[in-house]
Amino acid sequence: MDDGVAGAEKGGVLRYGGRHRLASDVQVLIGVGSLLALLAVAVGLAVVLIVSFEGDATGEALENTLYATAIHEAALSAKGIANDQRGYLLSGNREYLSEIRTRTEEARSAFTLAASYAIGPAQREAVRESRTGFERWLRVLKGDIAAFDRGETERAIEASLGSTRQLRKEYEQSLAHAYAIGVRSVESSTESLSSSATRSVTLLLAYLALALLVGVAVALWVVRAILRPAFTLSQNAIEVLTQGEVLVSEDERGSHHGVSVVVPIEVVNALAESALETQESLKPTTEPAA
Repeated sequence: MDDGVAGAEKGGVLRYGGRHRLASDVQVLIGVGSLLALLAVAVGLAVVLIVSFEGDATGEALENTLYATAIHEAALSAKGIANDQRGYLLSGNREYLSEIRTRTEEARSAFTLAASYAIGPAQREAVRESRTGFERWLRVLKGDIAAFDRGETERAIEASLGSTRQLRKEYEQSLAHAYAIGVRSVESSTESLSSSATRSVTLLLAYLALALLVGVAVALWVVRAILRPAFTLSQNAIEVLTQGEVLVSEDERGSHHGVSVVVPIEVVNALAESALETQESLKPTTEPAA
């Protein structure tokens, strides 16, 4: 080893002429470790995106869906109450009254759920307005039933087809408005979730493409810096073995007393150059020490 080489190797670090060099095995470990780190980050990013999507899906989008569903249930219950009132006024069958009480509880429960799922002032105001109209119509409907029970049949039927019916139309319009708000909110949440998913997938693909480029760069570096010089060295060593000539000296009695190997100088030079190249490739340098 020449005078510029300190020749000490400690912990995978070589010192040559005041310059610090990492051993080849350390370099390979760093390269492979970098690839594994990129892979770990990619897996972590994918997990974060999946959890984020799950949170979004069970968050605003789900609440909007439940809100619209509750409004729809309230509308169905109110429609059933109107049919039961009509059946009672036409037949006097008191089973309809029991159905009205049951459907009334169902409608109020649906309104309560809708209010709990409402997001933003528009949905809350729509629920409040719909429930207020429903309760107003329900009070008048009960008055018509009471009039029918007192024997005022014609008055009760006339009111149910006139003023009471008009109140029903008003709250039905408010229910339709509240339901439309819920449907639009569901569509908006779905579009927002789809856009977020598209952006996240694009980000993940870009990161994976970057990781692939880094992996290709590391592979090319290993081939250029380590495998190619080693292959050249082994090839030149084979040339020495195949092109060398073995000379045997004989004395006057025919005994072999001297053996020598003759190798072309260009083959020896090529072997020496490839050995130096391999040695240097395995010893990357840093800036000279001060």
